Amino acid sequence: MSRTVFRLEFVFAGALGVLGGGCSLTSLDSLSDGSGTLASNPHATSVAASSGSGAPTSSSLAGGGSPDAGGTGGAGGGGAAPSGSGGAGGDGGDATTGTGGMGGAGAGGATVVSECQSTGLLDDFDRVDGGLGLLWFGSSAFQIVNERVVNVPTETGYQWTVFSETFGPDQEAHVTLSQVNTAGLEQLIIMKVQGDANLEVLYSPADAAIQIWSCTPSCQLQAQEPAVVRDGARLAARATADGVVKACLDDVLVLEADVTDWAPYEGGGQIGIGTVRASSADPVFAFDDFGGGDARQPL
Repeated sequence: MSRTVFRLEFVFAGALGVLGGGCSLTSLDSLSDGSGTLASNPHATSVAASSGSGAPTSSSLAGGGSPDAGGTGGAGGGGAAPSGSGGAGGDGGDATTGTGGMGGAGAGGATVVSECQSTGLLDDFDRVDGGLGLLWFGSSAFQIVNERVVNVPTETGYQWTVFSETFGPDQEAHVTLSQVNTAGLEQLIIMKVQGDANLEVLYSPADAAIQIWSCTPSCQLQAQEPAVVRDGARLAARATADGVVKACLDDVLVLEADVTDWAPYEGGGQIGIGTVRASSADPVFAFDDFGGGDARQPL
């Protein structure tokens, strides 16, 4: 399938130098009309919806005791944010027998809930109404209202915002689509933001499909899978250094694509969210509980 999409560009000149527009993020020097021709990628593969969730595991590591006489047990591995706690230290070694103590088992840590999500939350948005705050950069079209992020109703076209931290080449992003705008064009996750290039994993109500796009800054549709997404669904994505991008819906793998024809696929970058609305009369999109970071097992 091929088509042409036109998006209203937004430009943000921040200290990070990460700027947006068109299908991708764009800089002040490359502001254009945002049009891009989209074509299906012959390398893309669509994965039928099935149980793709791995068994819940702990990301914490067991600490090892010293093998020397009287050695102290190693500290348990630290749990991943936001809810993981460090493991308990192991018992000391036996000075008489020279047997090292057992390492303490790590407790807590982020749970691997799907092939797309092994990382915790970065922002739950549970604070007073207003702007997103200093940890977010991009369009001012997003506001916190009733502890979730919504579009400013008058802002249309392509709008985006990214979390301040930069992550490595194996990364994830996930968010709750707490309100799906059935009249809107796209509700999306942005990944591997590298200057005017980025990846997008999104739900398109207009196409009734989950889609994976690569942008440099013009955008190419890499893969799509028919889907009808309801309010409260959890959209998650994983993009790795080998050029594989996975999309999960409610912890189930629904789509996978090979994006090695996108030049920056081996790099890292920032992650965030975005929307495309054709008219200010459209209902707003809303997000909640945004998470992500450097991906853990399974890779």
